[in-house]
Amino acid sequence: MGESRQADTRGVPQGSAEVSRPRSVARRMGRGALTSTPTEHSALGKRLLGKTPARFMAPRIIFIASVCALCAFGLIMVYSASSIEAQAEFGSSTHYVLRQLGYMALGAVIAAAIIYFPFMRWVRTRWVYALGVIVVIGLVAVLFIGSGSSDWGASRWLRFGSIGIQPSEFMKPVAVLVMARLLAECFEQRVLTQGDMLIGTGLIFVVPLGLILKQPDLGTAIIIVATVLAMCLLAGVDGRTLAVISVVCVLGALAYAVIEPYRRDRLLLAFDPWIDEYDRGYQGVIANMAFASGGLFGRGIGNATMKYTFLPEAQNDFILAIIAEEVGFVGLLVFFAFFVAMVVSGFKIAQKAPTLYGKLVGYGCITSLAIQAIVNAGGVLNFLPMTGKPFPFISFGGSSILASMMIVGIVVRLSKDSNVKTAADTARDDFAVMNEQDVVSSHMGRSTAGAARSRSGRAVSHEGFSVYPGRAAYTQRPMNDARPPRPRTDAPAGGYERINLQGSGADRLRTDYTQRPPRSGRPASDRRGRYDR
Repeated sequence: MGESRQADTRGVPQGSAEVSRPRSVARRMGRGALTSTPTEHSALGKRLLGKTPARFMAPRIIFIASVCALCAFGLIMVYSASSIEAQAEFGSSTHYVLRQLGYMALGAVIAAAIIYFPFMRWVRTRWVYALGVIVVIGLVAVLFIGSGSSDWGASRWLRFGSIGIQPSEFMKPVAVLVMARLLAECFEQRVLTQGDMLIGTGLIFVVPLGLILKQPDLGTAIIIVATVLAMCLLAGVDGRTLAVISVVCVLGALAYAVIEPYRRDRLLLAFDPWIDEYDRGYQGVIANMAFASGGLFGRGIGNATMKYTFLPEAQNDFILAIIAEEVGFVGLLVFFAFFVAMVVSGFKIAQKAPTLYGKLVGYGCITSLAIQAIVNAGGVLNFLPMTGKPFPFISFGGSSILASMMIVGIVVRLSKDSNVKTAADTARDDFAVMNEQDVVSSHMGRSTAGAARSRSGRAVSHEGFSVYPGRAAYTQRPMNDARPPRPRTDAPAGGYERINLQGSGADRLRTDYTQRPPRSGRPASDRRGRYDR
């Protein structure tokens, strides 16, 4: 059913068979022809899910559900981690969570706009560089009118009243889109060589990365560079070239870290914060104590003790420590399971993209979120230097949640664009389901091509099937006739007769090539055989 517009209903009980019919015929029959059954989708379900194959819809649903779960859990943990500090500083325990909710709502609107409009078709053109120019203008503005809250003079935000925007956060999705275009021009469109692509990448990213490091914001620069290198690896850039570039980037990051004393201290205290537990390593020590205090199952939501001003800015960079204290090791594993589900489903969405550009955009977006989560978790767990980057969808921060929701919109839009409608899908859309008793036309359910006939003009019918022999040299007999066939003596002119090859097959097998008579004046050869040459 569903492979042809006609179906054979012979042998099917009345009232139980279902055959396919065109929707145009069903519409002429009226609404009663397509009576809903308890197993049918609702009209909304048909509109949202009915025309999307499961291979596209399943990872999309998992991805969206995982993001929603992470955002909901993030709101709970932001309120739990910030309520004490917000009450003491602003007189309202819900100050931070309400702001975070507003940022999430705005991010959801941006993601919905990206999903609804043909965003991927627009950014694949050269207009994607316009987004990069806008972000670079914001990074330049930060140097002159930016503000910050760091004791070491870091300036990363543009203030608009009580709202602060961090332009470097939006450089992450823009870098993915720009890099995907460069790699597609090299490996998909073949308009750039690999060397030209690498040179163009360096020229394009040297200015924004330099401005980000000037703030300074080493964490964002590390995330962007790592994402770009991962995209190059997935696109097929030469491994030795990438290895050399990676070594140069690592050495450059280390040199940049040891220039300033506070960055050098973070690098030294990353693995052992107890060296200076009351000063430079204080946050790392408190984070370790929070993990130890949580134990296996945690103290319970809202019962953390380190949020009572022991851990500064607990709702931002170190929110993972509060999560570990309140939900414990088991709850932390469940939380990471949702994040891993989001990453895996995002990679599946990227894998099913029809073009290399789409694959690279999906892989780059998800890789950016994964690297940011690793950088944050590594700093809290003291196996990476703390760079001040928030955990995606969990930590408090307007720019971070807006950039993350932009990435969500891009990935979901990519999933929608991957569902390319083929000719088979177009033909299948014209099918519908009908009951056998519904009379559509007089020929429904049986062939209208007439009785099939053989080349001889005769057909032998049997139960269940028909045999149509050719004009062989033997007469036709019923299948249950065990007698040997008789040669035909009245074969009509022009029939297909058996070719007489004269003699047995053994006589025609030559073992000696010299037995072949000369042809076209060539003498017989004394070679062993024609197949031994």
